[in-house]
Amino acid sequence: MWFKSILTLSAMAVALAGAACGGGASDSTDGEQTSGGDGVFFIEPTDGAQVVSPFRVKMGARGLVVRKGFSVKRGYGHHHIFIDDSSLPAADQQIPSDATHFHYHSSETDTIIDLSRGRHSLTLLFGNDIDRPHDPLYTDTITVDVIDSKRVFFEAPKDGADIREFPFEVVIGSEGLEDEEGHFVVIYDIFPLLNLGEPFPEDEYHIHLEPGETRTEMDIRVGARPLWVFFVDENNIPPDPPIFDEIEITVWRPIGEAP
Repeated sequence: MWFKSILTLSAMAVALAGAACGGGASDSTDGEQTSGGDGVFFIEPTDGAQVVSPFRVKMGARGLVVRKGFSVKRGYGHHHIFIDDSSLPAADQQIPSDATHFHYHSSETDTIIDLSRGRHSLTLLFGNDIDRPHDPLYTDTITVDVIDSKRVFFEAPKDGADIREFPFEVVIGSEGLEDEEGHFVVIYDIFPLLNLGEPFPEDEYHIHLEPGETRTEMDIRVGARPLWVFFVDENNIPPDPPIFDEIEITVWRPIGEAP
């Protein structure tokens, strides 16, 4: 079973087409709160929804200010999502941060979440700038059924790998994707990523594999290098939500050796 939030706070927050990432008071009318007055609520998906993973999650707030800040102020803060955990911390306790507790410090109100097949609970919790809940708690919980999943991932190299032989092989794995639906694109040294609603270019930084291909070779310059792999259609455009994976590798070479 895997739990992975696939919104990268820097590159992906900028790149996601249609993402609602902004500060200021939030008073969305696209969803309904679970109770009256100030609070937070899930706009999408709805409680009991059947979804295909990864899926988009939209978070709403009423009477609260969603912002990126550095001081504790009543009614100000940011969203958190708990996966399969309804045990909420008290107001004087730190909100946990790990593989099943996601923090949206950059004022995100829109994210992508990747979950395994089966039933899962999502709990939304509003916290202040030092990651503690407000008193009273502002929270909402829904249940979703993940009926299918579409995933792409790096089989090699692994995240955190040290690369010392060149060229090195990149191997892509996937789940729930058909060759006729599109192909893989391996991306490096692009920051931020382009708008995901537009075609990926074909250049030295965007390595397009043929449909059905899962292997390629790379030879890139030294340093810590992020690598992405995206699944795109015949027009080189990722689906919405995007299907991708991200790792970081470190490339080592003897002094004076190119590139």
